[in-house]
Amino acid sequence: MAKLESSTISLKDGRKIIFRSISPEDAESYLKFRHQVPHDSTHTMQYVGMEFPSVEETAKRLQAQQDDKVILNIGAFDSGKVIGYLNFRMQNPEHPWVQHLGQFGMMVLKEYWGHGIGKKL
Repeated sequence: MAKLESSTISLKDGRKIIFRSISPEDAESYLKFRHQVPHDSTHTMQYVGMEFPSVEETAKRLQAQQDDKVILNIGAFDSGKVIGYLNFRMQNPEHPWVQHLGQFGMMVLKEYWGHGIGKKL
């Protein structure tokens, strides 16, 4: 996975939001984030009641993605808590004619909407 060098922004209320690559150590916070997202918006692939893998399985997936050269996972963190997420990946890296195509998904917890988190992601 491509790595994002850590950067920070300050919100108007003084909170510091850190942007960096998500790592396997973030699995628990990332899962809590994914559980919250469908309660905040219906414009996501997550839905209320959706089953998610365990923390251990999530950590394994994040590790595999970290080692994959065609995936980028960026997290926005407030005091170590995942509050925003961007995933970018090549759509089909093995196909010789569409290696220039990619797909991405982005989510930000509703509490943080309107603070420039999505724009920074």
